[in-house]
Amino acid sequence: MTASRPTIYDVAQRAGVSKSLVSLVLRGSPKVSPERRRAVEEAIRALDYRPSRAATALAGVRTRNIGLVIDDFRNLWFVDLLDGMRDVLDPAGFQVSVADLRRDAHAVEGFIATHAEAVVVAAEPDAAALRIPVPVAVVGGRAGSIPGADTVANDDTEGARIATRHLLELGHRRIGHLTGGGGSAALRRAAYTRVMREAGLDPLLTGGEHETSDEGATARHGSCSRRIRT
Repeated sequence: MTASRPTIYDVAQRAGVSKSLVSLVLRGSPKVSPERRRAVEEAIRALDYRPSRAATALAGVRTRNIGLVIDDFRNLWFVDLLDGMRDVLDPAGFQVSVADLRRDAHAVEGFIATHAEAVVVAAEPDAAALRIPVPVAVVGGRAGSIPGADTVANDDTEGARIATRHLLELGHRRIGHLTGGGGSAALRRAAYTRVMREAGLDPLLTGGEHETSDEGATARHGSCSRRIRT
C-alpha cells in the first residue's frame, strides 16, 4: 500500500506550530521568527513535504510558474528560447510550462486558470482574443500585438536589409527571397522588397502562405525553383 503524501497539517504538527504559520513560511513572509522558521523548514525536510501547486494557486499563494506559448513544437528555434528562459528562471526558483497553440487553442486561458505569474508569447497573438491579466512578454516580431505587453525581438527589418544589400554589393541581380508566414517573416519580406526596388530590380518572392516547417518547405520547393529560374 502506498503511503499518503504528507500534508501541511503534518508539517505543522511536527514543527509544533499552526498551519497558518507554515503557510507564512512557504510564502517567505518576514513575519516569522527565525526559530519557528527553522522548525518549519526542518519539518518540511524531514517529511519530504511538497506543496500542492493546485492548492497553492487556490490559496492565492505564488505559484512561481511562467507560461510559454509557442505555435509549433517542431520548430527548433523554440528549444533555444526555452533554454535561455530556464537559464534565468531556474536559479530564481521559477518553473516554465509550455503549450503549443496548434494543439491547444486555449493555452493562454489555461495558464491564467492555473495562476501562472506571467506569460511569454512566442506565437502569433490575436489581439482581439488576448487580454492577459498578468505580466506578458512577446518574443519576436509578431503580426499582432497584446495590450501592455513588452516585446523582445531581433531587428528583422535591418537584418534583411543588410543581407540583401550584401548580395547586391557582390554583383548579384537576381536575388530570390523564400519567406514564411507570421510577423517576423513579414518584416524581413518588406525590407528585402524595399532594397530590391531601390536598386531598380524586381523582387523574386515565393512562400508566405506556408508554415516554416518541413512540410511547408516541401510545399514551397517546387514553386520556388520555378520562380527563380523564370
